[in-house]
Amino acid sequence: MKKDDEGKDDLGLSKLTIEDDNTRDDHPWTEEEKQAVIDVRKILVTDKGLNPSNVSEIELIYITLTCKCRVDEAVKKFMTYNEDLIQKFGVKDVWADQQELVDEYRYNFAMAGMDKEGRQISWITGSRVTENNKEAECIHIRACLLYMMAVNADLHTLR
Repeated sequence: MKKDDEGKDDLGLSKLTIEDDNTRDDHPWTEEEKQAVIDVRKILVTDKGLNPSNVSEIELIYITLTCKCRVDEAVKKFMTYNEDLIQKFGVKDVWADQQELVDEYRYNFAMAGMDKEGRQISWITGSRVTENNKEAECIHIRACLLYMMAVNADLHTLR
């Protein structure tokens, strides 16, 4: 076994490398990304008739970047998000009163680390069943959305 400078076994630490910060794709927003987000917002408000106050910047950026700045696809995905999650489950504000979501986080999600490209990985534990009523479903949907965005919304993972 290789020895360190003091003659002690280095426990294999000499083989470890620290990832160079330049390998992470988390540089500032590109002009293409900024323009795609602006274009998606414009279509959602003018063509799709969404109220501008219902087009949250965080969800807009998240969805646009996960669609790799393909405006038409991002518009379609945002509409699906809005209709099939937000409206269907009666979510008034994804970000409001997050304290009520603590148990949903604690019992349903677990961090599993990062993949070889530095993207975060999480697991759904399945250790708790959501009650079959509208209020419980809404809380669960909000918890899932917040968790998904928190875990996946860093620029490196989005890109």
